[in-house]
Amino acid sequence: MLSHTAFVTLNAELDGKYSNERNAAAGILRRQSGTEARSLSLVIHDEGTMFESRLSELGFTTSRDHLHTRVLKSTSAQSTAKWIMAAVEQIDAGRHALDFDTDGAVIKVADRARREQLGESSSAPQWAIAFKFASEVKTTVLRDIQWQLGRTGKLTPVAIFDTTVLAGANVAQATLHNFKFIEDMGLAIGDEINVTRSGEVIPYVLGRTRGRDDLGTPIAAPTEWVARDGQTYGVERDDINLRVIGYLDPVTVIVYGIQTLGILGVSTSLVTKLVDAGTVSTLPDMLAVTAKDIIGLDRQGQKSADAAVKAIQDGLGGATVGKWFATIGLHGMGRTTGRVLEERFSTLDAIASATEGQVAGLEGFGTITTRDFLDARPRIQALADELRDGHGYVPGAAAPVEVVESQFTGLQVVVTGTFPTLSRSEAEAAVTRLGGVVRGSVSKSTDLVVAGESAGSKLVKAEAAGIRVMGADEFEGIAVNA
Repeated sequence: MLSHTAFVTLNAELDGKYSNERNAAAGILRRQSGTEARSLSLVIHDEGTMFESRLSELGFTTSRDHLHTRVLKSTSAQSTAKWIMAAVEQIDAGRHALDFDTDGAVIKVADRARREQLGESSSAPQWAIAFKFASEVKTTVLRDIQWQLGRTGKLTPVAIFDTTVLAGANVAQATLHNFKFIEDMGLAIGDEINVTRSGEVIPYVLGRTRGRDDLGTPIAAPTEWVARDGQTYGVERDDINLRVIGYLDPVTVIVYGIQTLGILGVSTSLVTKLVDAGTVSTLPDMLAVTAKDIIGLDRQGQKSADAAVKAIQDGLGGATVGKWFATIGLHGMGRTTGRVLEERFSTLDAIASATEGQVAGLEGFGTITTRDFLDARPRIQALADELRDGHGYVPGAAAPVEVVESQFTGLQVVVTGTFPTLSRSEAEAAVTRLGGVVRGSVSKSTDLVVAGESAGSKLVKAEAAGIRVMGADEFEGIAVNA
């Protein structure tokens, strides 16, 4: 564990290298960083492993030291539901005084013989259950609405509000999803609003505070959009969303492709500079980027340029057919669909020529997916042509994966967010190697969501549906040791 106090001290020494305590601790352990590991605390979490007096002699801290002496008034084990819930409430009330964050409590059977009788499932013990605390809610003031252009042309409203501290982080903005969301909540600039962090991670606006009759400045939907090149495009509205007509932002499209391929070390800032300089306009154009192109940009040195070019060449040049297909960003068709098509057709050209009869019956291809796929075949062919004719590159198929038996075997798994040491594609490859089936979106059939830092709507949807969520640090520990 990395405590708040130790994190502040360590991060000051490292000039703000880490974003939060949990990812910092996970990263230090994965890299086996000896110097940074001095900031970690080893906490023995399970009573009965050794006598506590002996643990103290060895210099260890136990979970009893953190909770029983600081939060819980009683130290004796009980079995009544009333006592259990009273203990959980005590932890909830006192947890903010601890030198670390916690978002829940685990209720478990103390007797080890009974634990063995109750047993374990493939993913969790039957003798323990987690209790999740309610997310902290703060009141702030809505100051502005900014509009973000997505890769498909959708405009998403983002609430800008007075900075407030939630779950240990300064929060000043949150997505509002779509314009209908604003209308349904009756939001206006100047309103007092309630905000929280869903899952202690994602900022979320709950709505206006109750009992206010005076509304602020009404929020109007934009009717036009000024693009990066200075041209103005119209904006249209469907039932709930606003979309820019006839324009896709190249930076957003390229960054989406880079993230889909799991490329690390190529920032949105760098892509923006390359697009603004006229060096690239599409994702395949990134294949031709050189260190010289990057060094010529503002605040870019030789070392960072070489690292970025290597990341691009390894990520783009090593991407398989299925991954390149996923970069197109068709609705509901990501890396999982790409793998299915890759196994069936082998090349992008063959995928672009696939008929309705050929994709019928393939995993994930229902009526709507099939229709959308057939409509997108010209885009798939254009990508294949640009890669081959413009850059002399033809993606290949992935090598077979050796699958091992694990707790992920047979599970439908969605991976979202960023991880301490793994790229998104490496995390998904680990799921496949562990016997899981990677899915691109959360649905009723999803068994598990593996959520890293900055996880988005997939995490929110999973929590709302009661789907099990596993943190990135826990997942990496399983993946590395399997």
